[in-house]
Parts: sequence; structure tokens; C-alpha cells
Amino acid sequence: MDDGQSLGVGTIEQRCAACGAVAVVSVAQSVVGDRVAWSVSVRCGQCGDAEEQCGWEEMPGFWRDRLVDQEGLTRLRVDRESIEPMRVRLLSVFRRQGATIADAVEAVESLTGVGLFGTPAEMKLLATRLTGAGAFVSLTPGWGERSDRAGNRSG
Repeated sequence: MDDGQSLGVGTIEQRCAACGAVAVVSVAQSVVGDRVAWSVSVRCGQCGDAEEQCGWEEMPGFWRDRLVDQEGLTRLRVDRESIEPMRVRLLSVFRRQGATIADAVEAVESLTGVGLFGTPAEMKLLATRLTGAGAFVSLTPGWGERSDRAGNRSG
């Protein structure tokens, strides 16, 4: 895992809260150790107003949506034939992330079907965890149209 590697960076424009001019907003996520770090930076070139937000794990939904709009989602899948011998280990990965037993079972089943979808950083972290449990994973960036991606979040 490349600690601190920026995996999802989106730049958008919005109105400056201080002066109303166009401000540039950078939204980013990266994998640091065994966690997802996120940051939002708002800069106004007109008045110099600036705002920084950052955190760990789950990014606020509004900002995550902006990142997804810019960068798309990444699909994570596991080889169907390799999953059965390691099913319990894969279930434990999702349980350690706080999933219920039913949600963990559903996630493991999705891995060999349509896959699980998330931001590049979210899926890289999950891929690292699943690989650590013995899975052979594949990541496909830029997956699907916006309407296809709604509600297919994992993590």
C-alpha cells in the first residue's frame, strides 16, 4: 500500500462565502496506513478567503458526492473460484469494518457478481484488506454512469 498516495482528487468551483466570487475547491482522499484520509480545501483567488477540512474514514456525503462526480467510482471484484475456500476470512474483513452478519454475507456475494463500488481510496483499502485475507481482487476505475452508482457504496 502506498501510504499517503492521493487516490481521488477532484477540483470544482463554487461561490466564495465571503465575497461571492468563484472559489476553487479541491476534494481528495488517500489511503494512509490502514485508514482513509480525506481533505477539502476551498480557496478564493479574489479575496483570499480559505477553508480547510480534513478527517479520517467516512468523508461527509456532500463532499464524497463531489469527488465521485469528478473521479467516478472504482469497482472491486474477487475471482469466483477462489472465494469459497476463504469465505469465512472474507466475511471477517467486513465484520471488522462494522458490517452485520447479513451485510457481510451480501458483500461477499456481491464481490463475485456485480462487485462493490466506492471511491478509489475506499476500494484500494478494501482490496488491501481482502488480499490480506487471501483473495485475488481486481479493481476497475471509472465505473458506470452516475445513476448506476447511486447507493452502491461499500466500505
